[in-house]
Amino acid sequence: IDRYNYYMFFHFCAQQGSLAHSTPISEYPWAPSCLLLVQVEESPPFIDVEPYTDTTQKAALEARGFLCWDADEHQPEGNWCYNGYAVKAFDNVAERLKWNYRLLLVGGDELSVSKLSPPEIREVGAGNGRFHLGLFTSYQLPWRPPQYKNDEFWCSDSLWKEDGLVVVKRVEEREVRIEWAIAAMIISPSFVNFVVFCYFVVLVMGHIFWYLERTDNSELFDSSFTKGVSDGLWFSMVTVTTVGYGDKVPITGIGKCLTILWMFFGILCFGVFSGSVSDQINTSAAENAIQGVDDLSTFRVGVLNYLAEPMVQGFNLGSDFNFKQVLCDSLADCQEKLLEDQTISAIIAPHSDVIQYFKENELHLRNCGNPLRIVGNNFTTDATQKWTKAAVKICSYSDSVYAARYLADAVSQTTQELLADGTADDLNAEYLTLEEVNLEADGCGDGSRYGVTLIIATVVVVVFYFCMIEFVRWYRKRMMDKKVKEHFITSVSEKPHLDPESIARKFGMRWLNAVRKRKQDRIEARKAQILSMGAHDHIMHMVKRLRNMYMQQAQEIRNIIHDTKTARERVSRLILFMSALGAVLVVILTSMTIAMMVIWGRLVRLTYL
Repeated sequence: IDRYNYYMFFHFCAQQGSLAHSTPISEYPWAPSCLLLVQVEESPPFIDVEPYTDTTQKAALEARGFLCWDADEHQPEGNWCYNGYAVKAFDNVAERLKWNYRLLLVGGDELSVSKLSPPEIREVGAGNGRFHLGLFTSYQLPWRPPQYKNDEFWCSDSLWKEDGLVVVKRVEEREVRIEWAIAAMIISPSFVNFVVFCYFVVLVMGHIFWYLERTDNSELFDSSFTKGVSDGLWFSMVTVTTVGYGDKVPITGIGKCLTILWMFFGILCFGVFSGSVSDQINTSAAENAIQGVDDLSTFRVGVLNYLAEPMVQGFNLGSDFNFKQVLCDSLADCQEKLLEDQTISAIIAPHSDVIQYFKENELHLRNCGNPLRIVGNNFTTDATQKWTKAAVKICSYSDSVYAARYLADAVSQTTQELLADGTADDLNAEYLTLEEVNLEADGCGDGSRYGVTLIIATVVVVVFYFCMIEFVRWYRKRMMDKKVKEHFITSVSEKPHLDPESIARKFGMRWLNAVRKRKQDRIEARKAQILSMGAHDHIMHMVKRLRNMYMQQAQEIRNIIHDTKTARERVSRLILFMSALGAVLVVILTSMTIAMMVIWGRLVRLTYL
């Protein structure tokens, strides 16, 4: 019955409006006796609200373009005047449709599509019915459906052609600092894991190189484990980093082959490192190139809580546009994360909310202008179209009654006429264009892109160290010259000097030891000063010469020892030869002697016979 009465009341007001204005139903007429009560809340610059107490104030506000209503039975608690884009846009629509309406100021918690009430039907045709509408300037999304359903209300198309979601970024482009990009990459988890992996592989390869070279190449890779492994690690590190220090090289075949493969591995690893640095720099530079929602892929983007789960079921802008969604409690929270913390690269928010935030906080009046700016065109998603259509709109109670579309469709059609004839553009320029007046304030403009502080600090440190080095060199040379002159003068001077014995006789024996000690201390101090004031290089040169002489003498001694050994061997061989020859001669002589004795004995016996 309620829905039937609702429908009939709609039909009655439309029919009476058609008769009263002599217009067809297709032009959405409405009876003057059917008052439209339009609920609003203050949200400048879309809806500005000002109170008044007397006719003088009322006249002054009306002269500024405000629409005023005195207190009555519909709103007895005050006299209010209204202005702003949404108020003027709906007023133009109502004027063209010849609708009779009244604005009602309600609190922020009271204005909601879920709280729109049905028409107050006292008697069909009585002419004292009341229809409740809502003039909204922000998205009306369901808080965890099914708190309300789509068929419980009906909304018009947007009264504002720039309605929808927008991308907000910082005005001052983020400077791409290579040193910061490298620092950010170094502390990133992926790079830390990469370094740990590379160091582990270097550790393993260092042991392998030492094991392969320790026998045939013990001069470069010590055969002991402690020193040899450190040699292998050093060679492994300088090779994989493509430095190639050259102090250690493999000599075995398998060591050389493995080194070639290790070099290619190093080229691959540090190619990945260079690519990571380039990607980090390109990512920092890409943030400055954000010009719309399509450029937000892979970035961290701030999104208001009421535009995301769990507040709204099935509403996820991050997955729709492929960026990492960072939830914010409010636009102020998003601004802090964007400008101060710089943990996000951009913000996605309803265009109407952004304009209201700029106006409320007077960001356009700041020195050097608004630190935030809107980039790209406004856009929408399937979820916003499903639940709320637009932000700046008129909504009415429906309860599944098709006739409720009558008022919403009338506003939608007439709004298109406003957009077509330029009326909406004029209202947009008058109320929603926030002129920035302090762009030329002191300190504004592009600053130096050079790191002036770092450059000055570096120059100061370099100059300081240069001056210190030159001063030390000058002081050492001066002291050295002074000591040489003093030594020369002391050596050639004919001035008599008192010896320790004379001093002892003059001042007593108790001073003798003190004088000798002071003299010895002066000699030792002079030696130390000479060594510290420049004689070190001369001494090192002499040591090198002595070492060379020692090496030459050692080589000569080794040659003499070798010659002596050779001569000794030769003498030994000669003595051995002569001994053998003497033994042979002795044997021969002995044999001959025995033979002669035998022969001579026989001859003697024959003679006696």
